[in-house]
Amino acid sequence: MPLLHINWTDDQKTLYSLQQASSIAFSFAFGALITNYAVSEWILNSKMGVGEERRRAPSYIVSALLFWGLYTAVFYSTVAPYVAHGQGETADYIATTLIALFSFVANLAFEWAWKRVTKGRRNNYRQVSDAVAGDTAAPLFDEAVDEESLPVLPAEEQAHAKKPRQTVDYINNIKIFLTFIVILHHCAAPFSALPAYLSMTDDLMNWGTIILGIFINTNASYFMGLFFFYSGYFVPKSYDKKGRYDFLFDRVKRLGIPFVVYTFVLGPYLQNGLIHVFFGLDFPAGTTNCGPTWFLNTLMTFSIIYAFACGKNWSPKIDCPSLLGFFWFSILTGAMVTVVLLFANGYDFFFGVPVFWQDFPTFPIYFFGGAIAQRNNWMDNIRQMSRLAIYSWAIAAFALNTCATAFISAKVMSSPSSGEFVVVQIITGLVYKGILQVGICLAVSVFFMDHFNKKYWCTPFFSKAMYTAYIIQFAAPMLIGLKVTFVILEATGNVAYRDGSTSIASMYITNPNLIFPGWLLISGITLLINWPLAYAIRSIPGFSKVL
Repeated sequence: MPLLHINWTDDQKTLYSLQQASSIAFSFAFGALITNYAVSEWILNSKMGVGEERRRAPSYIVSALLFWGLYTAVFYSTVAPYVAHGQGETADYIATTLIALFSFVANLAFEWAWKRVTKGRRNNYRQVSDAVAGDTAAPLFDEAVDEESLPVLPAEEQAHAKKPRQTVDYINNIKIFLTFIVILHHCAAPFSALPAYLSMTDDLMNWGTIILGIFINTNASYFMGLFFFYSGYFVPKSYDKKGRYDFLFDRVKRLGIPFVVYTFVLGPYLQNGLIHVFFGLDFPAGTTNCGPTWFLNTLMTFSIIYAFACGKNWSPKIDCPSLLGFFWFSILTGAMVTVVLLFANGYDFFFGVPVFWQDFPTFPIYFFGGAIAQRNNWMDNIRQMSRLAIYSWAIAAFALNTCATAFISAKVMSSPSSGEFVVVQIITGLVYKGILQVGICLAVSVFFMDHFNKKYWCTPFFSKAMYTAYIIQFAAPMLIGLKVTFVILEATGNVAYRDGSTSIASMYITNPNLIFPGWLLISGITLLINWPLAYAIRSIPGFSKVL
């Protein structure tokens, strides 16, 4: 049985595809049911009076059963088009949507039933407790109370809400910058001859295609890793302040609700629907589409792991590496990715994460590395490092990766031999996801430390809107920008159709000098729609509690 995935047999590929579908179903079902459990807790806690005690029902039993139902429905929707010829699709769509969005209702119903069933038993227990208390000189204060297991009282929630959130200006500005880069990155895909739901060009050698290909390749090497690093950076203090229950409740509420709404409503119905209406593509199969919110689900998973594996006051003493230490770290992580890529296709989705085997191995390292960096004041040490050395590293790694990518595209990618395949994975791992990733992460961090470590007149607007802007970019703004670009290019006679078709899906740009300007046009339209719309959505009363 071949080990290198390039040599896999058909049976191996089939089994791998089933594992892939199962992982996605598991991830989506887990995220949805954890979120629904948090929503039901949110509702129940909001109805409690000050000082009122709540006996928790084992509603996790309901969540476990619904998880299995949702997992089955999502898994079926993924494999049905290949094994059942689409039978039962309507019922599957309905079941998936109802379970994903309204499982919290089942939790509430179970809580109500549990309360009714145990009411008499609880009254008897109170009578016995009162009798015992009357014969006891003093209550027993020796027993420890787990404060994290206690429900949050409304007065405490209000006290937390009154405390302003502390921000580090340069980190906040880095997150705004990364949000812009992510949106521009996605706007470039149809113009870069890279895989996308629409492709505006097949010309790999056009100057615009080359520039956008380098832009996409460089962005993808680092920006999600840096997002995970700075997301993990603020986790330890947040956990220590809130405790396990409040920390997890807040994280699941803010990350899980947008993930569920997008994956089970906005993605499969709004985004896929607009793709069908605007571009004439067949309505995509499947009941889910997480879009960019895979990041939220992954971040929620890492937060849960932190809460149970690390806990309060977790503070391993790890000194900040030197620049040479960071370099060896980049070699080590790159080597790890190289080994993974030999035995799995780096471009596949697993657990809902795009390009899973290429990108995901470093994500938990960056997330928990951010937490360690916060505990050990790494950013103060990084601030003292040589700018010349960091920028030289980033530039040299960029040049090396660009040359290596050009060589791969020209010589290897068409039909590589096993030896060429191994060379490609070594370059991808060591250079792309190792040396380049760490070098640019360091360069971006110190650049913003030095030049953008303050608030600007526009900072409040972008700070409030960036989370929502990241979430909704695919739902409508980018598709509207792409549609307008199509219309303009067609009206000016700069498009043709592949294979004699008249479908927009087969349209491509005939003037090669318009590829790069076309990206600028769609990017400008998308940004002009996306940011104000995101700010408006977040300004809706109550939405700021989640967004």
